[in-house]
Formats: sequence, C-alpha cells, structure tokens
Amino acid sequence: MSFSFNLSYAVALLAGAVVTLSVRYYTASSESVQLRVTGFELQRQIEDFQPKLEAKRKQLAQQQEQLNKGSAISTTIGPAVVADIAKLADKMSNQKLKDMLMRYDLRDSSASRGEFTPGSPGRN
Repeated sequence: MSFSFNLSYAVALLAGAVVTLSVRYYTASSESVQLRVTGFELQRQIEDFQPKLEAKRKQLAQQQEQLNKGSAISTTIGPAVVADIAKLADKMSNQKLKDMLMRYDLRDSSASRGEFTPGSPGRN
C-alpha cells in the first residue's frame, strides 16, 4: 500500500503543478495582450502626432527665417539710417534730432564715416 500511496501523492503534486503553471501562463498571456494593445494605441497616437509635429517644425523654421531677416535688417539698415539722421541733424543744425540721438545714447564718435554704436536706451 505504501507504493500506491506515494504514487497518488506524486500524481496530485504533478496535477497541482500543472494547474499552477496553467494559471501563470494565462496571466502572462493576458498581460502580454494588454501590453500589445497599449503598444498599438501608443503607436497610433504617435502616427497621429507626426503631421502636427511636422507642421510645427515648418512653422518654427518660418519664424526663425523671419527673425534672421529682421536681425539682418537691424544690423545693416539700422545703423545706416541712424547715421543719415545724425548727418541731417548736423547739416540742418537740428538740436531736437541731436538731443534724441543723445537720449538714446547713440554716440557719433565717427559721424563723418557714419558709424554709430548703440548704448543704453533711455539715458537723459
């Protein structure tokens, strides 16, 4: 009888192990399916955002181009205009224009060459 008792005990242990492994496999499979679904949803969201992202990149590039143009204008045209105003103020002896240039700290160290350097605005 001891042999049959040990065999039934071993069969019961084996059956318990099979049930435990089956439950674990089912749980792992369920988690895997949930992760796949979540992955597909995230992939879809990424694909939805791609055109919006590309449009924002184009908009940013256009704004940067406008900023670069404005910067180029301010560094090339601005000083020339200020030099012309200073020359006109000297030529016409216009004290108001001279005062305005001084108020904004535009020094005419080389007025004859038209070179002006901006300083701190608002100086009285």
